[in-house]
Amino acid sequence: MCTQGVNLTQFKLSTYQLIDLAKHLEKSVCQWRDLVSKLDLSELEESLKKAMEQNNASIKSLENVLQTATNLGNGDDAVTITPI
Repeated sequence: MCTQGVNLTQFKLSTYQLIDLAKHLEKSVCQWRDLVSKLDLSELEESLKKAMEQNNASIKSLENVLQTATNLGNGDDAVTITPI
């Protein structure tokens, strides 16, 4: 279903994929942070902590975008992305 020229189903699926990608990034950054913390590289550890905070903010923003797009759907045409 298109809303003002935007296919909401496609948009929601793409947004869900962005959230999934950001969660993978979070896992990778966390692993690197854990490694550099064991090597006593505090400057790198702090930078990675900041990156994790920014990534978490990005995930929350994307989840809000997904929720807003879901709310725009109406009736039987509404599509919900369900993780498998």
